[in-house]
Amino acid sequence: MSYGFVWKCVAFVDQLKVLPSDLANALPVTHHTLLLPVHDEKTKIVLARKAVRENLSKRELASEVRRIRKQKSNGDTRRGRPPTPPIARLLHSFGRLAVLARSKEMADNGDLRGLLPEKVRTMLGEAERHLATMHALVERLRRRINDVAAEEMGHGSM
Repeated sequence: MSYGFVWKCVAFVDQLKVLPSDLANALPVTHHTLLLPVHDEKTKIVLARKAVRENLSKRELASEVRRIRKQKSNGDTRRGRPPTPPIARLLHSFGRLAVLARSKEMADNGDLRGLLPEKVRTMLGEAERHLATMHALVERLRRRINDVAAEEMGHGSM
């Protein structure tokens, strides 16, 4: 038994609790499955009633669900978790670099033997510039966090 199957069964049971029993019993399993991604209970009931009243086919109900979801999402029909903000991806990558920098492989400096000293100096200069950029970013984030905290405290005291 897969995780997806169990999830669908639990969601199906939850949906049966939301829909009036006469309506739930009138819908075929395929229609119940199509209604699972509709999270708003009122919208789910409206769609289920329409499917029963108008005897909608599986394709017609799927089309209605897509149309409603598109309207509710202002055209954004992505599914799953929201996208990770670029700053979070950047900081995560920076964390992975820090872990790599602490590794034994980096600590023993064995990687430098095959490089010319001038090449190493150039790479170090680039690394210092990148670190300065990251430091500036961290400072901007700190200021932004402090600004947001101050705003929240200001709104909380009103």
